[in-house]
Amino acid sequence: MHPSDSIEPGAKALADAWRPIGKAADPSGRLYYNLMKVALLTASASNEAVLSVRCMACAIKFMEWQIALREYFNPGEANTENAAFDEKMLNHFAKVTMRQVKAGTGVELNWQRIVHDQKWGKNDGGWLVFSTIQNFLKIGELIAVPEYDEKGEEKKIDTRFGTLPYEVRLPHE
Repeated sequence: MHPSDSIEPGAKALADAWRPIGKAADPSGRLYYNLMKVALLTASASNEAVLSVRCMACAIKFMEWQIALREYFNPGEANTENAAFDEKMLNHFAKVTMRQVKAGTGVELNWQRIVHDQKWGKNDGGWLVFSTIQNFLKIGELIAVPEYDEKGEEKKIDTRFGTLPYEVRLPHE
């Protein structure tokens, strides 16, 4: 089977419609390439001379499963304990944010609640948690969500004394 002339038009249309989903999950475009490989393997395993809509639909389901797995299993690249904690925290914040986006709610993260629920203070140390949040705010990996007083005016947070905002968000949300 030659890929360029052995794909049903409907199967190609399905793949093209799925491309933005794959691109959103991995901007490199690798997932679309993988989709086409899985589709061709599926057609080959089904003894199809032409890649059918049915095989493409199965390949898309498989790739959606792969995307779902990425939400929970990200390979680590950290080479220090602090970097490993940074990675753990940002990955968890990204997962929570994705759940909020899917649910149609806001993307604010109450970092204190998350830290408590994940037991990071107890397991990793309060100093590491606090300094990580503080440093992520300084370098723009986290953005403070404005807080308002009872008059509706924005509260000023004086970080000189170690005060941090209660809610943060990832910069791309």
